[in-house]
Amino acid sequence: MIEHFKKFFSYGFFPEEMPPEFGPYGITEEVASDLWDRIDELRPVTGGQERKPSEPTSLSFPKSEYVRRDFHFLNPLYFARLCHTILANWEDIKEHTEQSKFSTSRLILSESESQIFKHDPFSKSIDQRIRRSVAKEYVLYVDIENYYPSIYTHTIDWALNDGNKRHYSEHNNRDHVGVALDKDVHRSQGNLTSGIVIGPVTSRIISEIISSHFDQKLSSEFSDITGTRYVDDYHLFLSSKEEIERVQTVLQKTLSSFKLKFNEAKISIDTLPEVYSDYWTSIFDSKEQLIDGERADKKEVVRRFSKAFELIKSDPKNPSLRYFFRVLEDKEIIELIDLPILMELVHHSLKVDPRSISRACIALLEGELVTEEIHDELEHFEPSLIKCSNLGYRFEILWILYLFLHAGRVIPEKVIDNIISNCDIVCVVYLFKCWEHDLVSGNKIDHIKRLLRMHVREYENIWRSPLWLAVYEDKRQGWGIFNDVEVPEDFQILLSHNIQFLKDELSDDPEGIRVSRYEREINENELLF
Repeated sequence: MIEHFKKFFSYGFFPEEMPPEFGPYGITEEVASDLWDRIDELRPVTGGQERKPSEPTSLSFPKSEYVRRDFHFLNPLYFARLCHTILANWEDIKEHTEQSKFSTSRLILSESESQIFKHDPFSKSIDQRIRRSVAKEYVLYVDIENYYPSIYTHTIDWALNDGNKRHYSEHNNRDHVGVALDKDVHRSQGNLTSGIVIGPVTSRIISEIISSHFDQKLSSEFSDITGTRYVDDYHLFLSSKEEIERVQTVLQKTLSSFKLKFNEAKISIDTLPEVYSDYWTSIFDSKEQLIDGERADKKEVVRRFSKAFELIKSDPKNPSLRYFFRVLEDKEIIELIDLPILMELVHHSLKVDPRSISRACIALLEGELVTEEIHDELEHFEPSLIKCSNLGYRFEILWILYLFLHAGRVIPEKVIDNIISNCDIVCVVYLFKCWEHDLVSGNKIDHIKRLLRMHVREYENIWRSPLWLAVYEDKRQGWGIFNDVEVPEDFQILLSHNIQFLKDELSDDPEGIRVSRYEREINENELLF
């Protein structure tokens, strides 16, 4: 399991779609083995030596132009303990989840060096929906409301115990996998038992454990029911409307027993067959039409961006921009597009679909365009960067800073002041990277250092606080902020191996952007959600 432990850390620690300077880098098999073998010493869970809880660090991610949600990453040693518990009990977890008749998001560990899971389950989901809906009349669409933030951590054990609560005398018995997972999860998120954080790969596994129990409950009550579930999104295929009502009743009762409920806005019933793809994908697929001789067809490029803007204005959740940027991940195409026009279209895309900025950067990287060549074009991004920094939109801030950093453009002082004012710790750490390249003044950095020192007094143990990333990288890179703070043995191990949570060098490799934790088969017609 050491190789999988290494990949969990390397590819599952930070939320996906972070700028590629965020690692962690340097998790070799030797490092993984060291952490694995010493986990009971570094994060003891028995004998009265259990560590106090740690607090996760939050990041504001966009769902659409107007809707956001918080992603998090955990303290690395608490994350290591949780990963250890999961992998040490993987066969039990696998046996439980494989009893599901509906799951198309089942997690199969990959043997690939750079991916955690073996396949892209969304592709499989469409295939299975087609196969499983044969001979049925209706489809019931059901979604669990606010799933991750609503999960009660004690229900992890209920799910692994056939839906039953254990006797109170067993609540601390880590011989039960569910009890151990419950303990590790809530201690990694400030002892909160209400909700699991979105972002780490571990949360994806926890959600599958719980959802698989719901699947098993449905199967036991309705032997003829077919359908699919992708994470918390059900497509159930039934023969009559009476059967639909009975299924809804049983599923709602099961969810309620786990302190969950339907997303009422997303429940719907339709007749079969389903519509399996969106008509608009054909608008963006053809690469040949984008090229006119030795240059890109400007009208065609603008037409496709305009169509994507139109689709998103009609439906804010439409992924057409991200889909189109994926088409543009081709050096032979994107390098032919007029750079000023391209950067303006990227800027407009950021306003319409903020999530598209990471895909845009991948496309720009494929074309080797994230260089000083775009320095002047980024002037028009400054108002957006100032606005996002004022609102604390960390995802957008990080990606625009990424472009500024690689283009060698000085960071506006108003942006720095806003980041300082909001104490956006991840953005603060990234500003130090910008400072190393003379894009932030020494006076501003001194101001940041004073602010961070003041925050030390707010926490009983700063290494268990959301500021741990700044403290760790300060110790590793010698920024001279926390000179009076001692390094505990567990973090000293990471420092001794020079584990880089913020990479020393600039990263301009598009492969470094982890947009998927799944081993994928390339399919040009596959939708990107």
